[in-house]
Amino acid sequence: MKNELIEKAFAYYSSHLFPWNFLLEPVSTETLRHYMKYAVPMSEKIKERLKALIESFTIDALDGDSGIEGLSSFDPLFLRKFITEISRKAVRDFLIDPENSFAKQEHGKHYIYYPFAYLQCLIFSIFEDFRIGGERISLSDIVDLKEIAKLLGCPIPQVAKKEYLMHQLYHEIKKKTSFWTICISGKWLVGKRVFYEDGKIIGRFHQIFFDQKTGKILQIIARPEPGADLSPLVKIGNNAVLEPQRLHLSNFFGDAFIYEFIDRELPDVESVILDDEE
Repeated sequence: MKNELIEKAFAYYSSHLFPWNFLLEPVSTETLRHYMKYAVPMSEKIKERLKALIESFTIDALDGDSGIEGLSSFDPLFLRKFITEISRKAVRDFLIDPENSFAKQEHGKHYIYYPFAYLQCLIFSIFEDFRIGGERISLSDIVDLKEIAKLLGCPIPQVAKKEYLMHQLYHEIKKKTSFWTICISGKWLVGKRVFYEDGKIIGRFHQIFFDQKTGKILQIIARPEPGADLSPLVKIGNNAVLEPQRLHLSNFFGDAFIYEFIDRELPDVESVILDDEE
């Protein structure tokens, strides 16, 4: 089962139906409930970012300074591309190192279902109570899941059941975690773990430097874990310097960040599945 799921995740990631093919994969309600706890706060931040992006596009277009047409309400193509990009980052976190020990510790028996369960929770959560300019935007405005189901050979009734289940879980978890929002502040960041994309740990955030005028993060200093490979990084004394634009929050590795390297490729599926199937 484990190797089959890893192979399927690689295949789905490479498909022209990505990321929508991940949404219809059967996952237990227990596992979905586990990952919904991570997806709800993340989805709220993504909604805020989406609204800000769309508003900025509209303003720029009105000023004649943007090559993007004004988005009076929403642009399905833009939203599809946006969702695809955040989905790629989430699934890559898993595919780089599916057997990561930190992920196993964080998610227990649910860890192997991460690319399917977490992505389902995240995408469905984004389109719950999502409005732009007073207009409610649903997932069906972006993609026709029934058509995706036909292409994948999934029963059409499965789509409605999945949508209803995700709706129920979203509101169940949001009610319990309404106080939990991700605030990217210096205080929140200090002490967070940071990994390379291949799952090897770098260390923990130690110091955060902000631009006093804009409030943007300029630089992050990480205190390395014993034995961490710092050769790809700039060092100050025994600490490592990280570029903020290369970081993204990962829920596969737990409450941690991934440090991206553009030239790093996903491993072949054969190199990931080395041991016998459990």
